Amino acid sequence: MKTKLKLILSLIILPILLIGQNREIENKYFKIRKEIKEAKIKSISEFSSMHSFGEKDACSEVDKWNSNIYHFDKIGNLSKVENFGFKDSIPRKIIKYVYDKNGHYIEKSYIFLDSIGNIKTKQDWEFKYDKTGLKIKETLISDDKTILVTNHLKYDKKGNMVEQFRDNRHKWVFKYDDLNRVKEHYEWSKRNDTLVCLKSIKFNYSNNQLVSEISTSPKDSKDIWEEKKFVYASNRKLKTELKTKVSWVSRNNEPTEKEFKDYQTTFEYNDLNLLKRKYLYRKGLEKPYRCFSYKYEFQKK
Repeated sequence: MKTKLKLILSLIILPILLIGQNREIENKYFKIRKEIKEAKIKSISEFSSMHSFGEKDACSEVDKWNSNIYHFDKIGNLSKVENFGFKDSIPRKIIKYVYDKNGHYIEKSYIFLDSIGNIKTKQDWEFKYDKTGLKIKETLISDDKTILVTNHLKYDKKGNMVEQFRDNRHKWVFKYDDLNRVKEHYEWSKRNDTLVCLKSIKFNYSNNQLVSEISTSPKDSKDIWEEKKFVYASNRKLKTELKTKVSWVSRNNEPTEKEFKDYQTTFEYNDLNLLKRKYLYRKGLEKPYRCFSYKYEFQKK
């Protein structure tokens, strides 16, 4: 019974975790496909390591551990993502994309592998479109045809996605400015069969660059939960990200209080102005507690 319960939970939780991570990957690389094409990048290898308490420089072993390899086609589309536990190991999972002539992906699949590279499970997305070609429904299906996740999508007149509703339990709402940039984002979830707004995020821009991202209570915009500020170099490359995050703590049976923690991420670039390393610091720690390293492979001429 316990084994069966664990399997059911893994089928539910793992796709949700993957979707969140996958959306982030897509947003990151789909926005810069033009730059990927111009730089003729074939793949980007991303390595990361973490030492939470700052006793050791996280960058000292960064090239050995958890890594992702992002593969691109010749026009800059993200075609495959491989996730590894450590360097030179067999991938644990693979995400694959197939695109139409307009650069929209029409097929997407997740492949999970065992320790010797055999396929354990495979999950495929099925898509439904409206008459204008906008994707209005996404369904994630396991290899035994079990429906794992269903997303319903809505758009404004400009084709911007304004709502994503998942499994009738979670909802994301987006609002845009006149330049079609996301200016507000709201997250909803069901509580006792009622949809409740859990978080509000506002985005601020200057000189056509994102300069701050503020997460607050949906009931009080002055009740800030997380604030990010972005600093750019003269060449418009992101140089520093400053983050203040709130946590709620209770000590000695006293009322819960807010505790603020400050973080800083610095970005280092190579001679081609491509991201080389990313260092994550926490206030009070001298050494970075997390480090990312990037290596590039280029298309053959």
